[in-house]
Amino acid sequence: MKKQKPSGKRTSFQTEVRQALAAEGFRRHMLWSNHSNRFDYFWEIRRHPLLSDALYWELLGETWTGTEAIEPNQKAWLRLFNARRGHRESLMNDAERAALAAMPDTIEIWRGCGHPAGVHGMSWTVNREKAIWFSHYAGGPRRTGMNDKHSPLVVHGFCPKAEVLAYFEARKESEIVVNPKHIKQLPPIAK
Repeated sequence: MKKQKPSGKRTSFQTEVRQALAAEGFRRHMLWSNHSNRFDYFWEIRRHPLLSDALYWELLGETWTGTEAIEPNQKAWLRLFNARRGHRESLMNDAERAALAAMPDTIEIWRGCGHPAGVHGMSWTVNREKAIWFSHYAGGPRRTGMNDKHSPLVVHGFCPKAEVLAYFEARKESEIVVNPKHIKQLPPIAK
């Protein structure tokens, strides 16, 4: 029996298998890492040759929603969310993309903070009650060392939908991710 020469499809299949294995390896390692290390891990792999564009966006979304302290790396997060890579739709799921598309051109947003320095963050919500909850969480006993015993406050503002970097419904937070420079803030409300 004559041996057949491998087709181009086989090579393509092998590439897909390697990428799938790498994808699961990236995801598994990230999920096993401590919340405080997830950003560092993603930052290290962001240019890995086996990290496809679609996987980049999927893992960026998972890293964001699995990271608690965003502010220390805000400039780097902005770089990651503004990466020029294809398949950006992979950042959000179908329901999140549909919910964002249905929002008005100017979106009313809220942010709960435990310290006045936190009013210029990237993570906001379209749910006022959730922002109030976050203001108490951020100023609560778990973060006492971070807030210098300031009163919780809620910031209210508006942002153009065109400037929203992502919308996440994970953990029922109705989270808007946006560069703070695109937010028209109203004065904070003490809570």
